[in-house]
Amino acid sequence: MAARILQAADAAAALILASWSDKGKHDCVERIYAPPVSLTEDSQPVLRGRKVFVFPGPYAASLLDRADQWRTYTLRTLTVERYTDDSGPPPREWIDARTEFVEQNVFNVLANQSVELIDQMTPAMDERPTIDVLYDIDTLLKFKTFWSQATFYFAEDTDLAGEVLL
Repeated sequence: MAARILQAADAAAALILASWSDKGKHDCVERIYAPPVSLTEDSQPVLRGRKVFVFPGPYAASLLDRADQWRTYTLRTLTVERYTDDSGPPPREWIDARTEFVEQNVFNVLANQSVELIDQMTPAMDERPTIDVLYDIDTLLKFKTFWSQATFYFAEDTDLAGEVLL
């Protein structure tokens, strides 16, 4: 059985994918450790389409009582897409559409306090989800690429061995 943090990352990727109604041919959501993000034409493979990558992050446990603990899991996302029109810099409308996508299909999905990621794992009430980088201005200017990073925290009640209490 996979580690809980990996199950959580897989579930988060599936939730984002399920919320994405207009996914294109080269678009994807993946749980991956080393995303294939090549931003220049001379590096391979060149980034095509919109990509959302989900990464497992640190996790911790704190004692609730003599038999239970509260486990908190960190998930991070990277949303990235190159602007492929050679006629100039990305227009405001193009950037606005990607910003809206991150809010609607990543942030709203994973920050929803009523979502159960797996079993009884829900967004942690004592940690705030954060869009760490809404868009990276340097990446946008230099590579005509939208680059957004976010961090989400999930938590669950377990026994001292880490087994979920149902």
